[in-house]
Formats: sequence, structure tokens, C-alpha cells
Amino acid sequence: MAFAKQADKFACYEEAIQNPRKDVIFLTKTFQSEFHRKALRLREDFCGTAAISREFISSDFERFAVGVDIDSRAIDWCIEHGLSSLHSGSDRLELVLADCREFQDTRCYDIISANNYSLFLLTSRIDLIKYLKRVKECLDPSHGMFICDLTGGSDCFVKRKVKRQCGSLVYIWEQEGYNFIDASWQCALSFLFRDGSLLKRCFQYTWRLWTIAEVMDALYEVGFNKIRVWFSDLDEAEEFVYEETSNISGTVKSWNAIIAAV
Repeated sequence: MAFAKQADKFACYEEAIQNPRKDVIFLTKTFQSEFHRKALRLREDFCGTAAISREFISSDFERFAVGVDIDSRAIDWCIEHGLSSLHSGSDRLELVLADCREFQDTRCYDIISANNYSLFLLTSRIDLIKYLKRVKECLDPSHGMFICDLTGGSDCFVKRKVKRQCGSLVYIWEQEGYNFIDASWQCALSFLFRDGSLLKRCFQYTWRLWTIAEVMDALYEVGFNKIRVWFSDLDEAEEFVYEETSNISGTVKSWNAIIAAV
């Protein structure tokens, strides 16, 4: 049987796209540098299979995490496969099936994260502001931090296909169209296996391509006081190499950025 017919799209995504250990190191080091204390409470919004949450609780026995996502298939996958891979600490991870824009949460967190370009799922400024207001309300007022990532560059505006070897498979990223009127961006993700079989378009996205400036404006509007930006120019390196900056000039074909707001 072809590998693609046996493949699990969530397992493929974790292998090819995610690096939760690197993400958690960045989250916790950034928090430590800002507040000079250890981050103990994380909420991972748009968590999918909650890979970051799982890594967070595994990194320290005092840590607790909540993962929130609207996709029941991703949550179920985490329960069946993700939690079983933990040696201990699964009782310190809570999974919530909910829309992050509507989730009523009464707890306070040290960090709330929205990784994997999740803000792009919020396709109107009204939704973006509504979500960020809820985030601000759920962060500890004395030492709370919100972290998200974005991508962009002139290559986003053209149809193109990018292939990259990741472990035992190749991921294929297809950009199918960008609308300059509403900034909507159509993309799809496929996985190619070593037997030549293809798990085609198993993830499809209709995103709003927010800019760094637009997200920063929204963060300030809802009450954040300080924003830091790390930038990775993918024209110069295939891997993400982030440098903190307050100025990006010139033309960059492809970039990633991480934003931290307190």
C-alpha cells in the first residue's frame, strides 16, 4: 500500500513543520529576559495537536498548559497520540475544544501564544481586535506576555510551489492566490513520501495576510505597552535565523517574524 494512503496528516505536520522544543525555548527565554522569572502557565491558542503545550509541560514539572482549538480532529489526535507520548505530566495539560475568539477563560497566564501563523485565521480587523482583547484580559497583569508569528514578503503575492525535505518526507507548500483588495491568501500543504505517493492538499488555508505594522497597531490598541520583534530573512537562509530588530528596510522576498507583546 502506498505510504500516502497510510499516512496521518497530523503526524506529518508535526514531523515536517513544527519544532516545539525550539519554540518553547524561545517562549521561556523571552519571558525570562523580560520578567526575570520562570514562566509556569501557558495557553496555546489555535493549538492544533498541542505540540507546544506538550513540550512546555515536559520541560518543567511545575508547568501547566491549556491548548485551545476549534478542530475536534486535532484535539482527538492529541489525546490519542500526543498525550500517550508523554512520560509524565499529562494531568498538567488541559485541552479545550473552542473557538479562540469566543473562549471564555477566567484564568490568568504567564504566556499566551498563537503560533504557526494562526493570527492569519482572523480575517477581519474586528475579529483580530476582539481576539487580542480577550488575550489581554487573560494575561497576568504584572507579568503576562503574548507571542505570535507572521510571515510575508513579495513572494507571498505570486503563485508558487515550495518543496523542502523534512525527515522522511517532503512537504510541498503551494501559494494559490493573493487578493490585494482584502489581503486574503489562498494556500495548501501536501506531503510527498519516499515511494512517490502524495498526500495531496491535506491542509488548505484561506488566510488574511496581516503585516507586522497592522498587528502591532492592534496590540497597542487593546492595551499592550511594549512590543518586541524578531525577524528572519529567508532570502539569505533556508532555516529560520531570528534577530531582534526595530527596522526592516529594502525588499525581502520571504521572511518570518516573531512578535512578543507585554
